[in-house]
Amino acid sequence: MKTARPWHIVAFLAPAVIIYSMFSALPLLDTLRLGQPGTA
Repeated sequence: MKTARPWHIVAFLAPAVIIYSMFSALPLLDTLRLGQPGTA
């Protein structure tokens, strides 16, 4: 028996993950990078 993959879930979650990483994860990583001693 072949199981169907829920591609519609991936299609809806992929843009959400991209937008989340742009507005949340990347500024957080940039803040952590700037907070390291010895970096200008």
